[in-house]
Amino acid sequence: MNGAKMSWFAFFPGDWLSNRDVKRMSLDQRGAYIQLLCWQWQGEGYLDGTDQDIAALGDMIGREWTDERVAQVLQKFPRAADGRRANTKLLNIWQEAARIHSARRRSAENTNANRYGHRPCAASVTESVTDTVTESVGDPSPSPPPPPHPPPKEEKDSSEPAHKTRLDVLRLMPLFSDAQKSSPDFMEQWKMWLDFRMTAKRKPKRPEIMFRQQIKWLQRFPITEQIEIMSASIRNDWQGLFEPRMNGNAAGPKPQHPQGIDFKTYMAQAGRKEPIRSEAE
Repeated sequence: MNGAKMSWFAFFPGDWLSNRDVKRMSLDQRGAYIQLLCWQWQGEGYLDGTDQDIAALGDMIGREWTDERVAQVLQKFPRAADGRRANTKLLNIWQEAARIHSARRRSAENTNANRYGHRPCAASVTESVTDTVTESVGDPSPSPPPPPHPPPKEEKDSSEPAHKTRLDVLRLMPLFSDAQKSSPDFMEQWKMWLDFRMTAKRKPKRPEIMFRQQIKWLQRFPITEQIEIMSASIRNDWQGLFEPRMNGNAAGPKPQHPQGIDFKTYMAQAGRKEPIRSEAE
């Protein structure tokens, strides 16, 4: 059994924090303890070598590491009958994991042999250990956790393609005239108009092109009328901008949609009837 095949084990913080021997250790002793646990797992359940070799694996080298401090860590790894050191709890978990690992490997080989009529090579068998040992002891209790669940896939909104509703507001700024930029009331009303159109149920398919044309079209009017044009569209829940009315009559020809569509055609495309005008109009 190759220990590298089982490259991880679980760590239970509750067992670690409640262990009396661990509480008596200093921070560097605790670090050496965890490091030796990792080396034992990589060494197929055992730590080979002399005490000096094992102390070096735990980086317990230097004047501050007296024999007493080293022994305090090594006592968590008693020597087995063959002379090798091992943490008893971790050794039991490694042996159980190795048994499960081998059983699953044999099962996979038998399945492939029955299916394809031959035994696959060892490298073709997927090997993993997923059983968890949950018995609680004073030492940290490493055991294989369940495999992580894949993150949920984000649902994409297919109602409108992203490239059709994207708007880069900064690219519109150079289009404003000096009079528009210098009017705080205009800029505030323009932001309200942007927010109104981009949050409406029927969003523009090409917002940047539409707003570019609207900025140029608004410049035909004085600043006060530009503000009123946008305000009127917001008040009446209109999707476009229209020329202001003077004394009940439209100033100039019929209101035009910013993209050049006449008023009646625009209202028909929007699914709305043209408002009824009285004879006085």
